[in-house]
Amino acid sequence: MNTYIYIEKVSLLKTITGNIMLISGIIGLCFINIKLGPELIFIWILLCFIGLFLISTQGFKINFKSRSYMFLNSIYGFHFGFNYNYFPKVSYISLFETTVKQKIGGRGFNPAEATLSGKKVKINFFDEDNRPITIYIANNRSEALEIRKNLQALHTVKIIDNFN
Repeated sequence: MNTYIYIEKVSLLKTITGNIMLISGIIGLCFINIKLGPELIFIWILLCFIGLFLISTQGFKINFKSRSYMFLNSIYGFHFGFNYNYFPKVSYISLFETTVKQKIGGRGFNPAEATLSGKKVKINFFDEDNRPITIYIANNRSEALEIRKNLQALHTVKIIDNFN
């Protein structure tokens, strides 16, 4: 077994809220929209979209035998990804905590902007030339340590974590 699949877990609150929104959007599209007319079709489509967004999750799949990885999306346990990325022979795997910043706003006529930042853990594969290949960005340390434990059991390469 040279394949490892990791999918983030969705919280119970997001699952319940997403299912309620998705079911109400589908019912609205199929039954209520016929009685009230097509004026509310965009509301029902928006409810379906937000519901799918809340119940979907992300992850990755690594195949060490063919040295490839793929980013996955998952809805109700069905995993789908689009293309495999190949990596060279791995010399070591690194886990390090970094601050990810995202800027919102500041475009057009509205000069207001905000910068959101948060701590994330990057999981990188390094080849013989010390070039990093980012496989996944975990949300917290416990998630990254779980991935580390599973990768250590599957692959015999050295894993370095740079947590303070």
